Amino acid sequence: MDQMEQEILDVELTEKNKNPKVSINKWFVLAILWIGIAFCFTRGLFYDIQVLFSISLLILATIANFRNHKFELVITLAIIVLGMFNLAHFFPFEVTFSIFFLKFNPLLFLLALVHFFLNKNSLGPQIQGFLGNSPQSIQEESDSRVNGFKHRFSQKSEQELEEIINSEMIVAEAKKAAEELLIEKYKTDQE
Repeated sequence: MDQMEQEILDVELTEKNKNPKVSINKWFVLAILWIGIAFCFTRGLFYDIQVLFSISLLILATIANFRNHKFELVITLAIIVLGMFNLAHFFPFEVTFSIFFLKFNPLLFLLALVHFFLNKNSLGPQIQGFLGNSPQSIQEESDSRVNGFKHRFSQKSEQELEEIINSEMIVAEAKKAAEELLIEKYKTDQE
């Protein structure tokens, strides 16, 4: 196996986000919201309950981003959506229009779109996971990945398979494939 194939295999095998790079994209919208909160304070909105609620939400999103939480981008998007429907105030001014009893903030809608498009590679699959994946389709996808890894690992020795199983950086599907192959090898050795 040449070096490039090995690198591709290693990238697919290893857990994602073990050593993530700092991305300006995920911080851009949060920075704008924090700047808006700072302007709220300069306008004397210290005790507005919606501003205080917004601060607590932003603290949650900031902590999630610092800790590289799995749903950091979804949390930030959810916070923006709360602001879009005026449940949280991030700016000292309002640009809203009403639909029946519901106020809608188009400025935060645009901010949500910016957040989505800046982070669409990470955020798209997470949103899709929330909205559309049934447990059956998730299981089918997992089984398909296990079968793919079994095919790739079919020529590996027992020792290499055990190394895959014991590695902490390997994805669960690859470990499962290695375990199944080891079981099959033990069965054929006993016959």
